[in-house]
Amino acid sequence: MTIAPSARGQGLSRRLLDACEAAAREAGAHRLYLETSSTLGPALALYDSFGFVRLPPRDTPYVRADVFMEKALGFSSP
Repeated sequence: MTIAPSARGQGLSRRLLDACEAAAREAGAHRLYLETSSTLGPALALYDSFGFVRLPPRDTPYVRADVFMEKALGFSSP
């Protein structure tokens, strides 16, 4: 995920993550998972603030991915 430099600072990344989480919940997903790079400091800060937690390293087909994170999506009973 990236935001064009000219559009940064407007909360679009957070809105995209909110939309992803809403779609995942609607689909019945129990977690969000992402792989990213340790060189992307602002993105990591966003994911941390959004409630993602770091996972141990794992095999990945993505050469630049060296950070693995997930966010559990707890569901409340009706």
